[in-house]
Amino acid sequence: MQTLDRVDGISIEGWVGADLSEEISHNLRARLNVLALILRVYGSFGHARYVLSVVLNDMNSQITVRFFEIKELDEVSIRFVRGVVGLYFIFLTDLMIEYPFRPCRLIYIGMSESKQNSIGNRLRDHASGQSGNPGLTNYIKTRGAQFTYLSVDLLGVLGFSTAAELEGVFLRAFLASFGCYPICNNQSGIEIRGQERPPHFEIDWQTFV
Repeated sequence: MQTLDRVDGISIEGWVGADLSEEISHNLRARLNVLALILRVYGSFGHARYVLSVVLNDMNSQITVRFFEIKELDEVSIRFVRGVVGLYFIFLTDLMIEYPFRPCRLIYIGMSESKQNSIGNRLRDHASGQSGNPGLTNYIKTRGAQFTYLSVDLLGVLGFSTAAELEGVFLRAFLASFGCYPICNNQSGIEIRGQERPPHFEIDWQTFV
């Protein structure tokens, strides 16, 4: 077994089984190299406020996306993601929402597709009530909220060309795991874009449960 432990202080775990063909093993290492490059760049410039741990299963080379870097939804943290494009995840500080399959603190999955309407701008609008989603704003104001996010640079690694496509995948994955869409996505009138196809990666929702 071969294990890649850390790249510039960021955890990347990869297991390449000895019984895998040379072609598959090469593919796994290539994907790890791309991920290492992305995380190295972000570690250098400090824009990213997430840490992505990638686990490659030795049977099907599946990627698992995990969330580690958690920020309070306040003005200081919002400034850190000003100009950042990608997906963001808003969840309550301590209140669990009773979804059909199991409880969870995640209440909204959103996206930004341009620096002009960046994740920072979107979060500020949600907190102030200017996003047109009063349910989400009321949860943030009365219960307290936190957020994490995934940068647009992750899209290519996960095999998607737009943030909208990846947002649809995460929303459908949440539906499959918890029995409905995040409560404030429903309230804002959800529109899922992108082809409905199962992702070739797993999402670890443990941060929100």
